[in-house]
Amino acid sequence: MSVLISSTTVSSDVSSVTFTEALTGAFSTYGIYVVTINGLRFANDDRDLRLRVRTGTNGATIVSSNDYLSMTSGAESADSSFAAASFWRMNYNNIGNEIAGSYIRESFNAIFYFYGFEANKRLRYHGQTTYQSSDGNIRGQFINGTATDATEVTGLQFYSSSGNINLGKFSLFGVNG
Repeated sequence: MSVLISSTTVSSDVSSVTFTEALTGAFSTYGIYVVTINGLRFANDDRDLRLRVRTGTNGATIVSSNDYLSMTSGAESADSSFAAASFWRMNYNNIGNEIAGSYIRESFNAIFYFYGFEANKRLRYHGQTTYQSSDGNIRGQFINGTATDATEVTGLQFYSSSGNINLGKFSLFGVNG
């Protein structure tokens, strides 16, 4: 059964959306966390969605690159490249029609699953993003990765590679089985 923990609707530019509610002692409370994102759009063209893991009281501290075990850095496949970094790249959103010198940015949807292990210090995620491009095709990306060696995972932060998030609804669910 899934339980809605928190939901944030973005209707004007924000730099990030962060979830920290009920994440202290996270994976002893719920076995799985699910984040759904609907109608996400960035304020600028050619941006990608990224995810940071946060730690400390109420997710106050961004986990440093030294604390990451591995990440997916490729835009095309799930396990194409692993390296230390301070974020995960979730989706690259750069498809649009050029009209009068500007782009119609595509909005997209996503669902991500987070599984904790080793006393909440690490997590594994997998997910999928989808959007319909201006040529009518459905596009998207399947991604997964293995996370951190933080003291404890207590927050998740979604943000744009550069600039702001312009639109979208972000929802965090806890799932027990």
